[in-house]
Amino acid sequence: MAHPLLLVHFAEVSEEGLRVNVNDVSWFPDSEAARSGDPKVVVTLERSGERILAFGAIEVVLLLTCDRCLAECASSLTVDFRLLLEVAEAEENNGEEQHNDYEYSPDELEVVILDGPVVDIGDLLCQQMLLALPQKVLCRPECSGLCERCGVDLNFKRCDCFDLSGSNSFAALGLLLKNKK
Repeated sequence: MAHPLLLVHFAEVSEEGLRVNVNDVSWFPDSEAARSGDPKVVVTLERSGERILAFGAIEVVLLLTCDRCLAECASSLTVDFRLLLEVAEAEENNGEEQHNDYEYSPDELEVVILDGPVVDIGDLLCQQMLLALPQKVLCRPECSGLCERCGVDLNFKRCDCFDLSGSNSFAALGLLLKNKK
């Protein structure tokens, strides 16, 4: 459920625009990413005819898990966004309201269609944050990861396991043949 302070009606946005410093963090997707401290968020809403232009930035320090060595690492993330918000046109059909489908060109992919003339800033921020989360997390670019056999963290210790990562992808099958003889 949206926090009432994060809801802005189109009519509240004047021609000069509306700048919102978001101190409420209820929008943050804590189930998807841990954070260190509160994010800094500034959102500006400007009227563009019947549309609202929403732009701003989210600055946050995320606490992520390295995909190679499983160590926790802090990562600063800045998300800049620029979205055009418009209300879906509704058509009356047998007493029921139906929304028209539109096809947008590639340069309009950042258009967000709303059900009504209310901007849910929290929802927009959550979506932008989820889209900006890294797909691959590394504690550092040269991270060696974990040994696939014994699980030792290769960033701090070398193990005595046989290295099967040579150029031959069938090296493990060769070991099986040697053991049968």
